[in-house]
Amino acid sequence: MKVLLLQSPVDPASAANVKNLPPLSLGIIVSYLRKNNINVKAYDLNENIYNNHHKTPKEEWLQLYNKDFLLNCLNDPDQIEKISDLYKYVLEGININEYDFVGISAGSCASFFEIHSSFLLGKLIQTKYNKPVVFGGVNVGIMFTNPLFDEVFQMVVKNFKYILIGPGEKSLVRLLQAYENGSIDEVYPTLNGSILFSRGYIFPNTVDNPTFTCPDFSDFNMDFYKTYLVENNEEKNIKQLYKLAFPFNVQLANFIKTNIPDLNHSANLIPYFFNYHCQYNCAFCPESSNAYKPITKDVKEIIDDISFLQNQYGSKYFQFLNNSFNLTPAFVRDFCTMLIDRGIKIYWSDCARVNGLTKELLELMYRAGCRKLIFGFETGSEKLLKYINKRLDTKKLSEVLQWCSELGIYGELEIIIGLPYEYDEDFDATYAFIEKNKKNINSIYPNRYYVIRHSLLGRYPEKYGIEIIQGETYESMLAQYKLLSINNFQVDQKDTGKTHFHVLKFNELNGRSFDIIEKETDIKFVKMTGLMLKLPGFEEMLQIENDIRRKVTG
Repeated sequence: MKVLLLQSPVDPASAANVKNLPPLSLGIIVSYLRKNNINVKAYDLNENIYNNHHKTPKEEWLQLYNKDFLLNCLNDPDQIEKISDLYKYVLEGININEYDFVGISAGSCASFFEIHSSFLLGKLIQTKYNKPVVFGGVNVGIMFTNPLFDEVFQMVVKNFKYILIGPGEKSLVRLLQAYENGSIDEVYPTLNGSILFSRGYIFPNTVDNPTFTCPDFSDFNMDFYKTYLVENNEEKNIKQLYKLAFPFNVQLANFIKTNIPDLNHSANLIPYFFNYHCQYNCAFCPESSNAYKPITKDVKEIIDDISFLQNQYGSKYFQFLNNSFNLTPAFVRDFCTMLIDRGIKIYWSDCARVNGLTKELLELMYRAGCRKLIFGFETGSEKLLKYINKRLDTKKLSEVLQWCSELGIYGELEIIIGLPYEYDEDFDATYAFIEKNKKNINSIYPNRYYVIRHSLLGRYPEKYGIEIIQGETYESMLAQYKLLSINNFQVDQKDTGKTHFHVLKFNELNGRSFDIIEKETDIKFVKMTGLMLKLPGFEEMLQIENDIRRKVTG
């Protein structure tokens, strides 16, 4: 049996936002399938759409922001040739007929384009090529948990038998083995993470834990994801990969490759993760209402994987994608000590909590290659920190940011704007914290708050003093994204952070209505964006990118 795996593409108009990272989840699934003796081939369709999107008129791609277009294509067999024409160049060089089973990742960018593409491709493959299709990816989980997608998801489960949410590598192996021995329809309802549809209701089985399998990127053209650097200048390269808020994207890397001889060295930033779930229960987070304890891969196996990936892809630059690197001080010491003792020279970034961090631990992390840490700050208001159960000591955060700055670790902050009961004085506390500590903050990531259905705030709104109301409609969100696509996803300094699936909104009980909250949040978001652009990482990133663009344009 031969299995084909496809990564759904993002909007070609957002080429400047195409990540310079190979798809980690697909790399893990490829590796796990091969360990289980399954013949698999994977393609990241972002490369094909990036290279060939100009062959299809932009008006054709804009159809993906029309819900009726999607539903008509799923419902009407006569639309298959239209889908085939639309994706002709995206599937160029892929002989679907030679495969027995097809898996499609709907991606992880919370992108309508990615989601719609995955199901249009699935319909094409299922109908025109008569191949069974299974779907997975973070976006599928978003669809299941986000009421915005209820109508579309109903149509999807009526069209496709096999949909998996959560880490799906183990379930996918069982599914493929069952297909090969003819028992797939008996096995599918028992799989962890399978989406089931019965008597008009959609419900999932319990999701799996990940296998933490070392990813296999050998099917991907790694040159597509390379970042261009300065040969034999480690200081500049570390700055470019870790100080800049976002390393050079694929589009900018392409400019550099053809126009700037100074940047004559290239390398891949390698994604990798080794822990799952969170030991905290912040009320805004989808993990806040689950009972799962964090799990971590064995330290020796982690270091073995890192050594293998470094040798396999010739890169010493890593981006770890964990909820929190420092789950325990003991893990930090074991990981860093083993990496140093084995003489593995790499540089890396990750998310972290300030809880339990000391200067001594940060020194050890720096010696083990840590060059950037992202902390969940969320808010400087002590009232709101307690409200969302953040368990964060802002004095400790200031101290950790100063230690990071002294050591050469770039410290960055995630923040949330527009939380319930965030009044002017609460926002001012957040702003003041960043202003006070800005010399030690490389960059910030402002996020506009919206209610997530499976968070504690979403499940128990009365407990948190809010009333949940319906927010954006599917059509209104599609209209926003269509406009972004027409404008090539350019966002100015007046961006108010609304380009996400802000579906469940809220009124404060005996407080503000959402209309008032929204207007106040717009003002706060613009103000915070202005401060963000003055931080060291953003200032330098903009300067470097502008210098490169000036060289490119002469």
